[in-house]
Amino acid sequence: MNRRATGRAPQRGFILIYVVVMVAALATILYQVGQMRNAVPRQTERQLGRAIEGQEIRTFEEFILAGLSEHPVPIDPRYLAYRELQKNDPARLSDMEEAIAQLKAMLAGMNFNLDGLDRKKAGDAKGAETASVHPHDGNTKFYLPTAKPHNVMLGTRQYQITVRPANALPNLNSVAYAPLWRYLALQLKLEPPEARQLAANIIDWRDADDFRTEGIGAESETYRPLGYTTRNGPIRHWQELAYIKDITPQILHAIRAVFYLAPPEAPPGVLPDYISPAALGALADLKTEVVRALLDEYGRQLDPNKPPVTGAGTGRDLEALFGQDVARFDEAINWQADGQRVRIEIAGPSRSTTIDYDVANKKIIDRWD
Repeated sequence: MNRRATGRAPQRGFILIYVVVMVAALATILYQVGQMRNAVPRQTERQLGRAIEGQEIRTFEEFILAGLSEHPVPIDPRYLAYRELQKNDPARLSDMEEAIAQLKAMLAGMNFNLDGLDRKKAGDAKGAETASVHPHDGNTKFYLPTAKPHNVMLGTRQYQITVRPANALPNLNSVAYAPLWRYLALQLKLEPPEARQLAANIIDWRDADDFRTEGIGAESETYRPLGYTTRNGPIRHWQELAYIKDITPQILHAIRAVFYLAPPEAPPGVLPDYISPAALGALADLKTEVVRALLDEYGRQLDPNKPPVTGAGTGRDLEALFGQDVARFDEAINWQADGQRVRIEIAGPSRSTTIDYDVANKKIIDRWD
């Protein structure tokens, strides 16, 4: 396995801007609500705030997707009006200055520079217009995959944006039984017997045979009285877990938070930059202190900006130092990020959204709040 980290390729091609929120109108609504605080029930005010926050989260979502791959999305109508005045009636530009200033301020908070924007026809069903931005326009600070979250202020609300490659988390469709139950026990805080049972049920759902894993799993005969059988193939979507024995809605949510769904043939191993030493130890069947020591030897220390150092580079023989632990560690990790799929998490003050996204096919695989 290549133990050296590989740099991520720069974004190429066009990036399309998406701005849906009409900041000026929302600011007016919030001002009016503030002036009528005694007349408007506090619950109504909270509901309005949540609705605005939800729209802002959706704006971030589309903006992030535009940074990952090209998406035909509409331009804010204030900018369209501004460009029309520039072309046909420049004397009236002062009428738009405040609205455009608000738009620029909002975009600046999202790491986007409106100056130099090039407009083109989208040609979509609604005849809306879109904007394309060349990489040299200075709009380079998009929310690319990173181990550290982006903290962004939009108005008075702070949002935390996390974009991670798919293999920042273990692939539920390929983790073997032993690392699966150990990881479930750690992450879901399950007792070993319960974790072993749950892991066996998951393995039996996805494997092609009809033999109960470790003699305790759940195969087709378990489900036939309920009117269905095991998948006997890769898990296709998260809601499918609800059909597996012993998986409650709470367990489903917990599993979804600590795994990713990718094809079984996806590159194996997890990125050590994104996972805790304890979780990596559970997958590799290593003590946490051994994982930390190996990470130090590789020069990673969970810092993606620090150049890696291989065993040969340190002049030390890792196999002599750690024995078979090195092989188990190498089998559990992958230094190369999976650029085909990402997980996007956008968290605001009172609500959040998580998206599993297929970058290669420009497709949202799943979304949940």
